[in-house]
Amino acid sequence: EASYTQFDGEEYIFGGTSLKRKDGGDLYATYSLTIQSGEATLYWMEGDNKIVIAEASDEGIYEFTIPAGKNFIVLEGETFTGTLNLKVSQNNSKGD
Repeated sequence: EASYTQFDGEEYIFGGTSLKRKDGGDLYATYSLTIQSGEATLYWMEGDNKIVIAEASDEGIYEFTIPAGKNFIVLEGETFTGTLNLKVSQNNSKGD
């Protein structure tokens, strides 16, 4: 969970360049993005490809498979004020 005030830039929230998971690479990102002002985009970066998860106030579950290489979930903001709640797990449950 994070709150932002006039945030400009990119924040790498989850991922890495050599993730090796003994239980496989299928993951679920449960998210809630609230934009009070400015702009924000939550996206998954697979290699050099940006795959938008949300770019408006929204909530949901995004399913993805981590391939070998560079993989990140990123929040990009432009004078963004608001909140982001994000949980990455191996199941699609909203519970802990």
